[in-house]
Amino acid sequence: MVDTERLFYRMNALFCLGVAANFFWSAGLVKARALEHLSEEEVEHLLRQLAGGGPHLIALVSYLPVLLMISLMFAFYLYLHRRARYLSLLALLSGILLSGILLVRQMSGHHLTSVALRFVATTEYTARLELVQEARRLLDLHLWHGLLVNRASIVAYALYGFLFQKSWRLLEVLVGYLFLLSAVLLILAQVMASSLDLSPLVSFPAFAFILAAVVLFRARPDED
Repeated sequence: MVDTERLFYRMNALFCLGVAANFFWSAGLVKARALEHLSEEEVEHLLRQLAGGGPHLIALVSYLPVLLMISLMFAFYLYLHRRARYLSLLALLSGILLSGILLVRQMSGHHLTSVALRFVATTEYTARLELVQEARRLLDLHLWHGLLVNRASIVAYALYGFLFQKSWRLLEVLVGYLFLLSAVLLILAQVMASSLDLSPLVSFPAFAFILAAVVLFRARPDED
């Protein structure tokens, strides 16, 4: 008989790797190589599909990182809740809040792309002015959502980092410190954003999720 809880842990171990890959993609470490093989016609076709809402499959793929994150938050809670019940519940709530903000930011990003493509395709002066105003409003919302994502990420990483480093297992302690360091780096990135380009730090949490994948893959339901 299959142990469903252990299966859930292993499934989320794969999700951890997916989230880590998304961090590298967002930092631009994968994107350039992935898109260089597409022709201009293929890229234009993809953009027009996104601008028009796209097929349901494309829309689903674009939201996959958020869906994976939601599942991971529940997996982390299930694995860590015996160590500090209320703190792990708070971490779960912060993780769900982070996932919700990511979802809203993804939606605003798609809307912004749609408006940008409509602006390029429109030649009428009045319509272009209206699209500029709409794009400005959407850009402000998108940037605000990004700021909220950073704030929620700091809280979630700090809480999960503290919970993981309470373990007596070395690997889990490393995961905890990587999450804590991720929170610290996000704070530094916000404080020093005007003086230094710290965008590569966006990918740092990927290393915590990679090690967390190993922890979840080896997890057993009876572990404390």
